[in-house]
Amino acid sequence: DRSCTITASYGGKSDEHNLTIKNVLPDYVVQSASFSPPYLYTGEKVNVKFTVKNQGGLPSNPPSYVTIYLDSLANVPGYSAPIMTVKVGGTLGLYSGQSVTLTVSPTIPSGIPAGKYYIRVIADYYKTEKESNENNNVLEASGHLIVYAGGSIL
Repeated sequence: DRSCTITASYGGKSDEHNLTIKNVLPDYVVQSASFSPPYLYTGEKVNVKFTVKNQGGLPSNPPSYVTIYLDSLANVPGYSAPIMTVKVGGTLGLYSGQSVTLTVSPTIPSGIPAGKYYIRVIADYYKTEKESNENNNVLEASGHLIVYAGGSIL
């Protein structure tokens, strides 16, 4: 929001009024994110459930995209990348106040180092939507994912 004071004078009289202009852009926020199972092998799928909301004052422009991001912990060298991008909100984007909950199953890439990873959900990953707040689009799921190299748990 932005505020200003307007002063009008006429015939020796003046009057002041404060004016607040509301920010009426879309604003994505990832409200929740979780994943299961907590451990798996490369090449297997992890289930990621998330809720994204447009808490801004206008509908978003279609298409709206959310990216699932796999990021290694400090002790695992060298892997940080998106593992899936999904379209949300249908052909009309997300209306003001609308939220959508999805469960997706991206595959953990083969060849990544075994170790502990974070799962992050990032709304508007490609930065195609002008938003009232560009700094609230990321949520890290609680806990970490343990990835084993090759093979299968089953």
